[in-house]
Amino acid sequence: MIGAEDWSRRDKTALAAVLGGAFVLRLVYLTEYVRSLPFVDGPVGDSTIYLEQAFHVARGEFGDATLLAMSPLYGYLLYLAGAPEDLLTPIGLQLLFGVASTGLLFAAVRSRFGLGAAVATSALFSTYGAVLFLESKLLSDSLGLLLIIAAQVAYLSPGFRRGHVGISLAAGLVAGLAVLARASLVFCAPLLVVAAFVPWTAAEPVGARARIRRATLLGLGLGAVLLFNGLWTQHHSGLFVPVVLVSQTLERASGDAGRSDSIHDL
Repeated sequence: MIGAEDWSRRDKTALAAVLGGAFVLRLVYLTEYVRSLPFVDGPVGDSTIYLEQAFHVARGEFGDATLLAMSPLYGYLLYLAGAPEDLLTPIGLQLLFGVASTGLLFAAVRSRFGLGAAVATSALFSTYGAVLFLESKLLSDSLGLLLIIAAQVAYLSPGFRRGHVGISLAAGLVAGLAVLARASLVFCAPLLVVAAFVPWTAAEPVGARARIRRATLLGLGLGAVLLFNGLWTQHHSGLFVPVVLVSQTLERASGDAGRSDSIHDL
C-alpha cells in the first residue's frame, strides 16, 4: 500500500471496517442474486463470448477469433477459475476483486487527501449499484477495474514520483494487463505516459531526469505486455494483435458461426 509505513492505528481500523463492509455487502448480494435471478446459470450478451474464450483456451486454441475480437485476458481468467463448466466460482472471485478494489482506492485516496476522503470514496465505490451489477456478471469489467486501480496506486506512490525503477516498471506492466482485460482502456494508456513526463504540481520537487525515467519505464512496461500479446497472437493465429483486432476478427467470428466447436456442444 501507499505509505503503509506511516499509517496510524486509526487508519488501519478504518481500512479493516471498509473491507469488512464491502465483503459482507457482496456476500449478501451474491446470496440473494444466486437464489433469485437466473443469470448465473444462463449468461447472456457478452458473457457468452467470454465463455467461448474460456472454452477455446481450455482446448489450447489461443488464436481463436473470440480471443482476438474481445479483451483476451478475461477469457484466460475464466478458464483458470473453472469456466465454462463452473460459472459460480468466477463470479465469487469477481466479488473479491471488488473488495480488493475498495481497499486499493482507500489506500490511494488516503495518501493524497486524508482518511475522511478515503472512507467516503471507498463507501461510495463499494455501494455503487453498477459495480455490484458488473461484478455479478461474467464480464471483464471487474478485472479491468481492479488492474487499472492497482496501476494507479503504483502511479501515485512516492516511489513512482521519484522515478523508482521497479515501481515505475510495475505500474506499466499492470496498466498493460488492465488494457488486455478491458480493451477500451487502451485510450488511457498514452495519457498515463504523457502525464508522467510533466510536473504534477507548480512546485514539482522531482527533477526532469526522474520524470523522464518514470515515464519511460512506465511506457516500457506497458509496451512489453502488449508486445508479448501481439507476438502470442501472431504465433497462434498468424495475426499480430497487441490488444484486439475488431473488424477482421468479427468477420471471422461470424464466418465460424456454423461450426460445431462451441461451448454449446459440451
